[in-house]
Amino acid sequence: MGASRSVTLNLVLAQPDRDGMTDDTGVDAWIEATTPLERVRAISQTLTEPRSATWIADRSCVSEDTARSHLDQLVDTGVLVEQDCDPVSKYSPNHSHIRAQSVEELLDKHNRTELVRLRDGFQDQAKGMEGEERELLEYRIGLVEDAIEQTSEYL
Repeated sequence: MGASRSVTLNLVLAQPDRDGMTDDTGVDAWIEATTPLERVRAISQTLTEPRSATWIADRSCVSEDTARSHLDQLVDTGVLVEQDCDPVSKYSPNHSHIRAQSVEELLDKHNRTELVRLRDGFQDQAKGMEGEERELLEYRIGLVEDAIEQTSEYL
């Protein structure tokens, strides 16, 4: 999404107000500022567990048929993975695609020298960490190393 479409998912996932109702103003603004494909993609890429087209359609403010059409397109382009769960298919982010996007973003923002410094800084930070924090940092180190490796291919 571009800068003109910077309405965040926070508006869609708004918490109920004091009366237990959600503020539809944010949802309306999100719908106005985005296309159905952008909404389906935004919702589907934030999934932490596989979800049905019906669930994604509801959260994306589109019809189920529209959601299915866009979900099929996102599966065909490798953005999502479709799991055939009887009786309905469920969708989840394609983690390989997410990783490739992350590496591409690093390459767009940093040159080789900066990537090496970034990796070294992460490695220094990781020395004092344990558990999930360390695992997350090791994942980030791996992303940076993948980016460094790609810069080596072009030298």
